[in-house]
Amino acid sequence: MSSRLAARLVVLAVFCAGAAWTLSHVDWGDLQRRVLGASAPDLALMLAAWTASLFLRPLRFQFLLCVLGPAPRARYVPIWAATMLGMAVNSFTAMRAGDVVVTLLLRHRLGIEIHRSLTAIIADAFCDFVFVSLLFLTALAFAPISAGWVGQAAPILAAATAVAVLGIVVVVAFRRPLLGMAERLLNRLNVSWGRKLHAIAADVLTAAAAIAHWRVFLPLILLTAMIWAVVGLSYWLGMRAVSIEPTIASTSFVMAAITLSFVIPLGPGGLGAFEAAAVVALSLFKVPLEAAIPFAIIAHTFQLGAALLIAGIAVTTQKINYRDLLSAAEKRATASRS
Repeated sequence: MSSRLAARLVVLAVFCAGAAWTLSHVDWGDLQRRVLGASAPDLALMLAAWTASLFLRPLRFQFLLCVLGPAPRARYVPIWAATMLGMAVNSFTAMRAGDVVVTLLLRHRLGIEIHRSLTAIIADAFCDFVFVSLLFLTALAFAPISAGWVGQAAPILAAATAVAVLGIVVVVAFRRPLLGMAERLLNRLNVSWGRKLHAIAADVLTAAAAIAHWRVFLPLILLTAMIWAVVGLSYWLGMRAVSIEPTIASTSFVMAAITLSFVIPLGPGGLGAFEAAAVVALSLFKVPLEAAIPFAIIAHTFQLGAALLIAGIAVTTQKINYRDLLSAAEKRATASRS
C-alpha cells in the first residue's frame, strides 16, 4: 500500500468517525423542521447569488486568457461553457479531470494552446487560494470560540500561503536564469522535444511575469474580490434562511473553510467534507448543530445543483460533443508526434 493511499485512508477514517459522532447527536425532527421551514425568499436569493457567481468566474478566466494571448480569440461564451463543464466534472471526479476538459474545449473551440489554458487555470486557482486563505485567517480573529485544531491549522495555512506567494515572486524575478538553466539541462539530455518544451516554459514564465504586473494584478484582485463577495452573499442568505444570525466574520470564515476543504477530495462532489467543514466552522461562532447542518445541506445541494444545471445548459447550447473533443485531441497528438 502506498503512503499516499494510506494517508487518504487515515483521513477518510477520521472523517467517518467524526461524521458518525455528529449524526448521532442530531435531533432529526428539528433538522427536518428547519429544512422544510427555511425562508423561501432567502433561499431564492441565495440561489440567485450563487448562480451569478458562476457567470462572474469566467470573466476572470477570460481576462487571464486575454493577458496570455490574442484577445479576440478569448470569447466569453465558449470560455463560460468550458469552465462550467470543467467545474461539473471536477465536482465528481478526482485529480482535477475537469481542468483537462477545459483545456480540450478551449483548444478545440478557440484554438488556445493547452499550456496557455493551463497557465490561466493555475493563476485562477492561485488567486482563489490566496484570497480565501487570507479571508480564513482574518475572520478567525473574530471567532468567539477557540479550538485546539485552529492553533495548528492557522500557522500551517499562513505558511503555505506565504510560500506560494514567495514562490511566484522568485519565479518571476529570476525567470531568465531559470530559463537558462532549463535550456542547458535540455541540451544535455539532447531530446527531440527539448526545444518545444523550452519554448513552452519561456511562454509560461513570460505570462507569469505579465500577470504579476500591477496593471494586470490590480484588476485581477478586484475581480477575485467581486466573485467572493457574491459567493459570500449567497452563504449569508443561506444562513439567514435557516434562522442563523449571520455576520461578515462568520460568513467569511464558513465560506473559506468550505472552500479549503476541497483541497482534499474525500468523496464525489465533496459530499461529507462540505458539511463537516460548515458545521465545524459555524461551531466557532456558537452556532449549534441543529442549525448548522440544515444550512450545510441546503448550501451544498444548491451549489451542486446549480453547477450541474448550468453545465447541462452549456453543453446543450454550445453543442459540445465528447467524441469530437477526443478525436480532435487524438488528431493533434498524432500530428505533433509526426
